[in-house]
Amino acid sequence: MGFNHQEYLLGTSSYNPLAFGAISHDLHRKRRSAINSLFSKGAAASSVDVVYDKTELLLQNVDEQIRQQGFSAIKLNWLAMVVDFSTEYFFNYGMNLQKDESKAQVWSEAICSVALSTPFVKQFTWLIPLAVKLPIQFLQLISPQVSRIVKLRRVCCICICFQRYTSI
Repeated sequence: MGFNHQEYLLGTSSYNPLAFGAISHDLHRKRRSAINSLFSKGAAASSVDVVYDKTELLLQNVDEQIRQQGFSAIKLNWLAMVVDFSTEYFFNYGMNLQKDESKAQVWSEAICSVALSTPFVKQFTWLIPLAVKLPIQFLQLISPQVSRIVKLRRVCCICICFQRYTSI
């Protein structure tokens, strides 16, 4: 076997086991078991219509933009399609970014902002749990981009709870 960096760093004062992102295989399987049904062949087959619908809307948007502007922002269109499909598939709550280009642009800016702040936030692991607990109005004043992510998280939690309640 190769050199185990985690064992080497155990003796250092600044060792953080989460820094590597590696967890045991058994723990990974235990965590993953909660969502395994989302990735089954049956679940994938049942979502084919949603994929085709979102792809058709993507192509329509690209055609429309090319007709009107002479070009298309494919990265923005692709982001809108992926987010719409993902939220609809996982949470039964579509964000409808494909139908509102300005909403897709705002969401793209939020994702870029979060990506740029990730290295900073990783150094202060208490920031994310704090942001989730803060009122949205206050969070919007501090960071509108993070408030959008927290809002989506709250909506998705409500959707998941509703799905569990209605499936009983």
